[in-house]
Amino acid sequence: MVFISLIIFTTFVWIGSTQNIQKELYVNFEPLPGQKDSWPIARAAIVSFDKSSEARRTLPECRMLHSLEEIAREGNYFSERMIKRVSKEEMNTLERRCSRSSQEEERFSLTFIKWRDTKWCGPGNDAANETDFGLLEADKCCYAHDHCDSISSSESKYGLKNDEHITLLHCDCEEAFDKCLQDTANKVNSDYQKEQTQQLRHFYFVTIKHRCYRLYCENKRDNSTCRGYWRKDYKDEDYD
Repeated sequence: MVFISLIIFTTFVWIGSTQNIQKELYVNFEPLPGQKDSWPIARAAIVSFDKSSEARRTLPECRMLHSLEEIAREGNYFSERMIKRVSKEEMNTLERRCSRSSQEEERFSLTFIKWRDTKWCGPGNDAANETDFGLLEADKCCYAHDHCDSISSSESKYGLKNDEHITLLHCDCEEAFDKCLQDTANKVNSDYQKEQTQQLRHFYFVTIKHRCYRLYCENKRDNSTCRGYWRKDYKDEDYD
């Protein structure tokens, strides 16, 4: 009887402790030097802490994510408020705390460049020429997206100044990219292709979430008459 009571007591203590443990996804996005497309280098870590006391905010679990695909997959399990954007310096600190070896730490610094089986889905490109694509059909969507109207970091255009660290695109480009990814996911026969394309779309439009701009022109044939307006995403039609 005493043994059973001890088991019940231990179970309640364990349940109570696990209910106090909260997980968060920490992400950092940084551009490559001189980068012209809108794909950042991404680093991410899953951390947990005891939410019953901020003073006990330790890291009993601290796990670095090893690829863009893993960030997208894990991001599905976190609400928007549980995904925290952190600075480069904060992520460097997390890497040191989470990494188990110098080799692992070095691997983190070299990863997150391209989506698997693509040459255009990520910062820069690995293509030999303009018709060189990866195995993933969605790579063609990324190619078109990379060659769309944009405003580079610190550049001024259409009366707008891009004060972010990454290139921002015309909202029509973002909408076309989203449609291309959805159409590709619907038409491919391979489950792998479908899953990867859906995860790619989720990563770009949910995890990264760039704003974009729209143009309103007095003369549609003359770009000098166009004025730009920032939008939170391509679905946002309100004036600033």
